[in-house]
Amino acid sequence: MTNARGVARAAVVGTMVGVAAVLICGAAGICLASVPQYTVADLGTLPGGGGYSSYATGINNSGQVVGTSSPNGNQHAFLWTTSGGMQDLGTLPGGNWSQAYGINNTGQVVGGAISSRGMMDPFLWTASGGMQDLGTLGGTWNSCAYGINNSGQVVGTSQLTGDYYNHAFLWTASGGMQDLGTFGGGCDRIGLGINTTGQVVGSGGPFDHAFLWTASGGTQDLGTLPGGLNSGACGINNSGQVVGWSFTTGIKGAHAFLWTASGGMQDLGTVSGTNGSYRLGINNSGQVVGNGDSSLAYNDPFLWTPSGGRQDLNDLIDTNSGWVLQGASAINDLGQIVGYGINPAGQQHAFMVTPIPEPATLSLLALGGALALLRRRSASS
Repeated sequence: MTNARGVARAAVVGTMVGVAAVLICGAAGICLASVPQYTVADLGTLPGGGGYSSYATGINNSGQVVGTSSPNGNQHAFLWTTSGGMQDLGTLPGGNWSQAYGINNTGQVVGGAISSRGMMDPFLWTASGGMQDLGTLGGTWNSCAYGINNSGQVVGTSQLTGDYYNHAFLWTASGGMQDLGTFGGGCDRIGLGINTTGQVVGSGGPFDHAFLWTASGGTQDLGTLPGGLNSGACGINNSGQVVGWSFTTGIKGAHAFLWTASGGMQDLGTVSGTNGSYRLGINNSGQVVGNGDSSLAYNDPFLWTPSGGRQDLNDLIDTNSGWVLQGASAINDLGQIVGYGINPAGQQHAFMVTPIPEPATLSLLALGGALALLRRRSASS
């Protein structure tokens, strides 16, 4: 009798292991290509007439998202949270337009807004103080803030008094707005990203090149990919990895790049059928997101990882979701990505995609649970 129970138990164990093996093998092979790797959340729009469209431009590690929506026909910056939905950040006094570009892990938001002078000024928004005008370097043209780190340092661009060019700036609460110059003489310069150590990246100079600025070393020209004339840096992580775009043939064929101090500029290529890359973001794991120019109806938003290379985001979501993702702007350290796309209702809305556990991981968890249950039953027999 004991032997019969043992044989039966062995058969059950064999069946469970066999089923789990099928699940795991499927997850590692055929299923991996068909099972969605990300879920899509529609972030909606701000309430009011004309709120048909929205797009997201930044995300922090708490999943707070910033971007722009259009209530009552005017663009307004928004802050979206899981608990509160989409919040209108308003405008500067005397203005009717604002755009958010960056957010740090403390929830501080930066961007640009029309001010009482009738031009765009950079702003810093906080939950306690609202929208603060950061001023300008004295010029009359539009100014804007594009990035902020966790210390509250802000980067952007502004025109200098008596100058015809945009200058990159670094703003701090204690020191105000610091002019970072024009990078090689009288040419426009834009500061687009900043990391925890205060390293700034952007584009500018007589040849419109990507640059890296540090307080100790000044400005470093990051050059271009082979054959290209122009480039621009869009973001930098806390390890000093820089992402941006570079032409590869004169002023054509823009490719995404990843630059490191030890390896220089690495070509991240393009998505199949595309010929450009722009609007790039990077997290502290070195994962890169961005857009690629395409002949298709959307801009081929992509995810690039050191282990997996470059993938079209539309291939990583449920094909039955009804979404067509058009652009990816930023990625946080949890791998959540924000951008904009056409939702199932045919409207252009901001989205956030979130990684879901790999099928193989779920199968192993299921197998572990089944074997544990079997052992408990065996012990009681």
